[in-house]
Amino acid sequence: MSTRYRTFRTLGASVPARRAGGSLSLTSTSARLPSRRCASICPTSIRHCSQRVAARQRLLDGRITTNVLSAAGLSVLADGMAQAVERRGSWDVSRAAWISAWGASVSGLMLFFWFRLLARLFPLAASSTAQLVGKVALNQAVMSPGLNAGFFTFVVLTRDKPYLRLDGEKRRRLGRKLKSDLPATVRRSCYFWGVAQAR
Repeated sequence: MSTRYRTFRTLGASVPARRAGGSLSLTSTSARLPSRRCASICPTSIRHCSQRVAARQRLLDGRITTNVLSAAGLSVLADGMAQAVERRGSWDVSRAAWISAWGASVSGLMLFFWFRLLARLFPLAASSTAQLVGKVALNQAVMSPGLNAGFFTFVVLTRDKPYLRLDGEKRRRLGRKLKSDLPATVRRSCYFWGVAQAR
């Protein structure tokens, strides 16, 4: 049986192929690299990749900004409701401003990255009971005590003058607050975050 050759052109390069017994096989890999074509394709690919990375970064920045502003606004709203329940008379603008700062920096910014970290560590938490338990356990062991203790400390430091100074009276008040409220707050947060983090 005679052997017939057929030439395939791929990206501008000639690659000889041999047909024998009804099957087609390549007989040479000595085709030259299409350098000119690569030179025209690679920069475009790089540009597209850079544009995609930039778009993702803009989206991430937008999400962070939205989280920060939303958390600040919700913190002011929650504090306004608390002040209305306490019936302290006139609205305490300074207290609301401090709570807004906490909401923006901690609830809006820090927790954004914390929950992203949890999502990476436990990607199957929505469908895996083991990962859900691990995710909630890590959050409750690390973030919940630290976050709630930090909030109680922040409130004590910013509620009365001098602001952000832990003098003797504030230190005693903070000790009583942590001892009486922190364990119960962490325990109640387990019920909430067990459901919220399952999604």
